[in-house]
Amino acid sequence: MNKLFFIFLAVGAILANACSDPFESDITPAYEDFPVVGVLENSPETFSAWVELIRHAGLKQTLNLDANYTCFVPDNDAVAAFLADREVSSVTALPVEEARNLVKFHTIAGAEYSQSLFANGVLPDTTATGDYLSIDLRPGGLDSVFINNEARILQMDISAINGIIHSIDRVLTPVVESIWDKLNSNGSYSVFREAVALTGFDVLLDEVSYTEYNNVTGASIQKRRFLTSFLVNDGVFAAEGMANVEALIEHLNAGTEGYDQEDNPLYLYVAYHILDQQLDFSMLSSFPEDASSKNIATLAPNELINLSQRGDSLVFNYAPGEVHRVIIESNINARNGIVHELNRVMEVQAPPAARIVWEPTDYADLSALFPSHYRRSGLTSTYREYIEQGSVQSYEWEAIPSDRVNLAVSYYVANRNDAVPYGMMNHDALVFQGGLYGWIEMETPAIVKGTYDLKVRYYSINSATRYGKFLTILDGTYLGSEIATHGSSSTTARLQTTTIGRVTFEETAPHVLRILASDNFAVYLDYFEFVPVE
Repeated sequence: MNKLFFIFLAVGAILANACSDPFESDITPAYEDFPVVGVLENSPETFSAWVELIRHAGLKQTLNLDANYTCFVPDNDAVAAFLADREVSSVTALPVEEARNLVKFHTIAGAEYSQSLFANGVLPDTTATGDYLSIDLRPGGLDSVFINNEARILQMDISAINGIIHSIDRVLTPVVESIWDKLNSNGSYSVFREAVALTGFDVLLDEVSYTEYNNVTGASIQKRRFLTSFLVNDGVFAAEGMANVEALIEHLNAGTEGYDQEDNPLYLYVAYHILDQQLDFSMLSSFPEDASSKNIATLAPNELINLSQRGDSLVFNYAPGEVHRVIIESNINARNGIVHELNRVMEVQAPPAARIVWEPTDYADLSALFPSHYRRSGLTSTYREYIEQGSVQSYEWEAIPSDRVNLAVSYYVANRNDAVPYGMMNHDALVFQGGLYGWIEMETPAIVKGTYDLKVRYYSINSATRYGKFLTILDGTYLGSEIATHGSSSTTARLQTTTIGRVTFEETAPHVLRILASDNFAVYLDYFEFVPVE
């Protein structure tokens, strides 16, 4: 999804961390057009209650800064209904901290989302509380656009000099529940909830953040947890003959103990319903070019879910003659990820070989290291940040000379004004400049056994000289010949795809890919592609 925004890191940090308005004494200059709060103040018949809440929260001048905001603003009727539910007489009766949290949860700092940028799924940028909002485009056109499946947008694209405002008909409920909390608070998920508890996944599904240690320096890094979980309700289980968790255990032949062991069928069943990344419906239903099927990795070791497009349906683990397994409720936001509910029980099964497009930036620990820029679209300046060795456990590398080790690997996000690199998948690349014979190694997703052609796409910078060269080593064996990534054209930069070679995998498993530098220059890796050979 294309979107326009300019990142104001200082403003985002101020809004996210403010305990009082740091610009309370500043005078907002007069403009022909008004900043966010000024626009709201000019429509008291619609927004006076929310303006009062902003003032009570101490954030008026912050929201009037020269910055970019997207504000989802409940109208006066919505605020009145919220106060009635809370049984309080006015917004000033709310605790100040709650008022701040409400304003922040309805505000995205550093990004402007107009109606033209709305698409089904989670908005890529978080609110000032660090949470994601989801868009639901329902039948009925522009009159049926919902936020978080609870608030309808009444008026879109109200312009301010420092952002854009959308009026909504309900106060959004801040996401305070983890995925595990949602399982506990909804009685219709009791079978799955008990299976989660027996297998020990309740700890993971309740975890909002975690501490990771740099395996080189020992320094600790606090990272946010984002997962995807697929749930099945009790009625679906009962319809398929499993009215309680004991019946599910018997159906899976999971025995009477050891449910927290990786080889136990109940453990595999639950792990098969969890992904170590946040994927909304639009992401799940996006396929590589010229493909209508793909496999996604789960927390069950080497077990994949197959997703395929069948008519207008996104089908999980398609089987001819069976009722399609589809999502019946999507994009249920939680503090630590997103939940989708399925219409049928989904057991672990081996998927068919499918085309795999794998980005070397597709790692949760990389995402957690650069949360403000990871796969951000619409940047107006190029982002490139070096990765300190040991800070991302998914990569191992060696630089030559060794004193360049923390300058060898970097994360790159293209800006929207640079059309060629911006065309990279998710606009990002892994950049490796390890020096002659330096190397970087990483693990691929699990790939279904079979024979594949391995291809690589990279950013080829225009040059009369062919440089930025590397060799590919897969599972310890050299594959193909040397590839020069720069100089495919002396006049035009381009995204270039090259076939590395053909490989056969005897079992479904992840594999170890090593990139070996054969000169001292940088390579910009967009993605690798495993194409099944019929």
